Amino acid sequence: MAVVVTVVSSGAFAVLKICAAALRQRTAPDGLLGRVTAASKTLIYGAVGGGALLGGALATGVGLAAPFGFAALVAVVATAGWWLATRGDAPSTRPA
Repeated sequence: MAVVVTVVSSGAFAVLKICAAALRQRTAPDGLLGRVTAASKTLIYGAVGGGALLGGALATGVGLAAPFGFAALVAVVATAGWWLATRGDAPSTRPA
């Protein structure tokens, strides 16, 4: 089961990274693309370090299962927030 979860989540993260990079390239002005990419990577890698510290603190203070429960909660809240924020933005697919 762990192998299946690892393979599926790794594939999902690969697709996410590709889509995020494509979106960043489309929306950032040409002269600022390098700065936007650098700022994005700085925030991402900073969040990774902060998440590792928080996960370690939770595991030490509450128990080893706590970081997994917290991660699941964050994933559900982020998905619900994304869904609520984008549910009215989809263009119509009906022919004009």
